[in-house]
Amino acid sequence: MDKMKQQVGYRDLVDFPAATKETVDWYLENPPVAGGEEEQQLSDAFDYDGEDQFLAAYDDFARRCAQIEYTDVEYRHQYEHPKKPGDSATGSH
Repeated sequence: MDKMKQQVGYRDLVDFPAATKETVDWYLENPPVAGGEEEQQLSDAFDYDGEDQFLAAYDDFARRCAQIEYTDVEYRHQYEHPKKPGDSATGSH
């Protein structure tokens, strides 16, 4: 896109947030027909109930994982980042 903007002066007629809102509004007013052309071309069953169930299960999984407490675990980056040659991650030689 940068090359098109620089070389031929391309610019979006509608900015991204506005275009996204327009697209969502259009699909809400014109939902794809189940089994129709859009679904077949995209290979997407538009199973919104199934997708909602998946997202709810994923959110529950993430919430439960975040509640797991680990003891005696020190989190640190796996690669050392010494400040000067010869230093270790803890700052000693």
